[in-house]
Amino acid sequence: MLPDPKNGTSIRILDVHHHLAAGEGTDRPDVLSRRIQLMDSFGIDAACLMPPSGAFGDSASMEDMNDATASVCGQHPDRFPAGLIHLDLSHAETTVLAELERAHSQLGLHGVVFHHRFQGVFLDHPTMVSVLRRCADRGLTVFIHVVGESTLESAWRLEALIEKAGTNSPIVALDAFSSSDRAFDVLRLCIRKPNVFVDLGAMNAAVGYALDAFLGEIGPERILVGTDLYMEPTNYHFPFAIHEALHLELDTGSKQQMLDGNARRLLGLPTPL
Repeated sequence: MLPDPKNGTSIRILDVHHHLAAGEGTDRPDVLSRRIQLMDSFGIDAACLMPPSGAFGDSASMEDMNDATASVCGQHPDRFPAGLIHLDLSHAETTVLAELERAHSQLGLHGVVFHHRFQGVFLDHPTMVSVLRRCADRGLTVFIHVVGESTLESAWRLEALIEKAGTNSPIVALDAFSSSDRAFDVLRLCIRKPNVFVDLGAMNAAVGYALDAFLGEIGPERILVGTDLYMEPTNYHFPFAIHEALHLELDTGSKQQMLDGNARRLLGLPTPL
């Protein structure tokens, strides 16, 4: 927990955006130990885990990645109460949907995550329509990276995908604040599509000002805190997004929503006593 700078009230922190390193928690327990130590040093109570994005040449199958995510969550359920499913869009649609079912029903993973630029496909890939519909049927939230430097992950493609799928189930746009242009493109999308949420991963001081615009237009109930943590190499020395949220001119209840409550609602997690 971390204190609200305005009144000292303790606020729980659930970071929705942690990427596992290859082999973390299995043959490389030291990496997982360093992750937990880093969380402790920053007051992060819990994190949602997702498999490696592919940024560092990971070649494991989607089945192995999902097994690894479930394994780490199972080792430390208090620190990692939720894990997300990776689906490889290079496979046939039937194979992708079969793995979605397996990872959800057998492994107990809580949602699905995509980073399309690392798969080399557009965000509105045809198989994504079926994935969104299946996730809507299963009550699963879909997390989709929309990094500002990637045209594969453009905000307009996310809007096109939502319209093709014809669902209103929740979608979290990860890294929505990765550039000024992307932030305001996603804000316009959020205004038009009430099922779209955002996290604060990849936000820094240069685009942090956009957060006030989001709060004014969509409110704290559709904003989640994520830090986009990688462990190899560790990609930050200070979780700017968490502390930016803590210092907002909001009441403590609204900050608690952003820093913990919204994520628990979308992931189907109970609120700790």
